[in-house]
Amino acid sequence: MDGRVVVGMILLGMSAISWRLFGSWFCPSAFWSTLWGLLYLGQALLAPNYLFWGPGAAWIVAMNGLFGLGALLAWFMTASHPMSARKEKPDRFVETNFRRWFTVIAIVGMLGGGASIAYSVRVSGVPNLGSLLTVGSAIRASLQETSAPPLIRYSTYFNYIGSVLGGIYLSKFGFRRRMFLPLLVLVLDGLTAQAKAGILIAVTMYAWGTYVGLVVKHDSRRDFYMIGMGGMLLVGMLPLVAIVASLRNARVDWQFIGGTGNQLDIVYNYAFGSVTAFDYYFTFFPRSDLFWGRQSLAGLADLVGLYARQGGLYSEHVIVDAHSGGWTNVFTMFRYLIDDFGLIGTSGIVLVLGWGMTFIYRQVVRSYQVNDKTALLACGYVLLTWFPITALTAYNSFIATTLLSTLVLMFCTRWVVRFQPHRKPAPHLAYEKP
Repeated sequence: MDGRVVVGMILLGMSAISWRLFGSWFCPSAFWSTLWGLLYLGQALLAPNYLFWGPGAAWIVAMNGLFGLGALLAWFMTASHPMSARKEKPDRFVETNFRRWFTVIAIVGMLGGGASIAYSVRVSGVPNLGSLLTVGSAIRASLQETSAPPLIRYSTYFNYIGSVLGGIYLSKFGFRRRMFLPLLVLVLDGLTAQAKAGILIAVTMYAWGTYVGLVVKHDSRRDFYMIGMGGMLLVGMLPLVAIVASLRNARVDWQFIGGTGNQLDIVYNYAFGSVTAFDYYFTFFPRSDLFWGRQSLAGLADLVGLYARQGGLYSEHVIVDAHSGGWTNVFTMFRYLIDDFGLIGTSGIVLVLGWGMTFIYRQVVRSYQVNDKTALLACGYVLLTWFPITALTAYNSFIATTLLSTLVLMFCTRWVVRFQPHRKPAPHLAYEKP
């Protein structure tokens, strides 16, 4: 039997155990094991020519076990915690504050996105914004290597924050067209700026924000919503992955943009090649000195002046397809962590991540009101989703989104009660299981 099938079935078995314990296929431990399991089974079914060694896969299985162990510890720690009393109607005061803060964030992000688009157009030599409506000018703008000034770049971070908060608001409080504005700005900016992967990250943030909002709302159909949403995103994102990869390669060879025969191979290499590349890295790459955060926290290290960040992904290219010679330089987030902290340090980080994610998940499930943990959980799910591809912690935009979206919801709920004594906290039901 194919080793990838065995690994996939083991991971899905771990996911079933987590589902039995927590009652949801989208609890952190179940979702993570399912993600890795489907990745291996998908490679065995759709890319059978990809190479497979085994030690890297065994490490991934072990890390899923550690993540599950952390989840189990969090389950024991929260088993007797009180559950918030159910509130049939949403807190209108929290909703009003949420809407006001979101409006400010959307305006700042829109201004930053507009400035980023204008800068990209000016640098690429396109005469004006209207010229982007023509295919040739749009491609020329997208192929141009651009890096906006720091103020413009940092202001676009608000669109990521708005994507997370917009998804939460949409599912918890109801449909508002303005909640899609940050996502739309990011899509338009990504089509002209250099960081086109930001479109995929923003869509992921919006999707998980929506799901976490449904968890707070205690919608019993939330898992089915997420499965349907995931299927639609998968169908829509695979062509976008091919377009992004084509535009990246077209910067090296313009003729590459005209060929469409290799697009499916590109999607396969980006979607399934990471586990093969990590397997090769884990098996054959020599261990060097630890970087202590210069890889997994590259953005922060560059920001404080400790280490100059290198653009792009890893420079090494690993052959993943033995027949066609297809290659990839995507090694999963595990390589970032191992390069920084070694095998023992990475094991500890995964254990703490499993405990922290599950502890926050249990707190959100037991609450009927949006709070600071809601945004933190959504960003944690985004990190887990991109774990097989890259380390989002290396990007300042993700770190800023996690911190600021958490602070916004903290101000909308927890802090505002302290400044209004007449608003009493919600009562609790002692020791009631969710």
